[in-house]
Amino acid sequence: MNGLLEWALTNAALAPSAPRWRAIWERAPELSPTELAELDRALAHWPDGSRVAHAASLEDGPQPAHALVRRLELEQGVVDAALVRAVLGSEHTARVSSLALFSMETQLDAIRVLADAAPAALRELQLAGDAIADDASEILAASALPIRVLTFEGATTNRSVRAIAAGTGLPALDHLQYHDVQVDDEGVVALAASERMARLGTLRISYAQVGRAGAEALASTRPSRLEHLDLGLNHVGHEGARALVASSALTSLRSLHLSENRLGGPGVRALAEHCSLERLAELSLSYNQDSNRLLDPDSMVGTDGVRALAAARWLRTVERLELAGNAIGDEGMDALCTSPNLGGLRELDVADNQLGSRGVAALLASSVIDQLKKLRIELNELGDDARDALFDACEARGIALVA
Repeated sequence: MNGLLEWALTNAALAPSAPRWRAIWERAPELSPTELAELDRALAHWPDGSRVAHAASLEDGPQPAHALVRRLELEQGVVDAALVRAVLGSEHTARVSSLALFSMETQLDAIRVLADAAPAALRELQLAGDAIADDASEILAASALPIRVLTFEGATTNRSVRAIAAGTGLPALDHLQYHDVQVDDEGVVALAASERMARLGTLRISYAQVGRAGAEALASTRPSRLEHLDLGLNHVGHEGARALVASSALTSLRSLHLSENRLGGPGVRALAEHCSLERLAELSLSYNQDSNRLLDPDSMVGTDGVRALAAARWLRTVERLELAGNAIGDEGMDALCTSPNLGGLRELDVADNQLGSRGVAALLASSVIDQLKKLRIELNELGDDARDALFDACEARGIALVA
């Protein structure tokens, strides 16, 4: 066997990693088509997102080695119709499943070509930092593209959300994601009222301007199959959060991200009291200080908020709980660790929470430590002895620790 192929196959059989992929990709052009096909089979267990090539690799057009690639990132230079046509029309890139257009010079004609001639294998499209995103949304929304995942980042407004909501194309779309965008309640209200909403499994609108009205619109939509909702880094507030968790339309939710949404103590207590999400497995509530009431002790989630959360019976289905930056203190940690409702917990994030040795002692004395797979507790003044005891306990139990 070719020594290079043997080396590549050995690396392909190992756990996926970015350095390992870079090494394989750099030497792949030296392999014959038959050897590339064998290597491609060996890489079958790698996630598509880890098998990535960038714009620079396409300077001479798609090459045989691109048959190994599953994700293309075009982040520099002009992305025009000719480039997209060359990529989509090549047998070497026919198995690309994820396409990211990060270039600030992406042209609208490139989107038109993509909408008309995307390969059947394409399942994910990402547009980032692109001034044409709103226009592109209107083209994509009417297309028969087979993508399941559509992501917009930056330079996107309510116009994009309205277009996607009203569009009759994108028949397979399941994941709709917006991050760092100029989207507010207007866009969310339009989406919530659309037929599109009922077909989504994942919705992420994060680092935007979604408030109470947007959250209430989502809560009052027709029953949906939505399993994952991420509204992180918005300003939903406690009333918006309460509407979401009490919604009869969102009962399929398995993950809910409401970090940095100004919930404060009232928001978390309302969530604890009114939540009816019986399938919830992941809950993110990190950094939820209410900036509108900074002088009020309830501006932070604090001990009282986390105590109310720990008493909620619906928490029993939660496997991952993120509470970083909420000033829960040692008493709040004790409330969590003595709760009878954390039997399913596997991952816990209590970083930056004013914890000390008492909080660590509460954790080590509880059954929670025996069931965790991952613990994040950095940015706390634990003290050397408590930190050492925590390291030893986590090492003995195989817990991934960030401290």
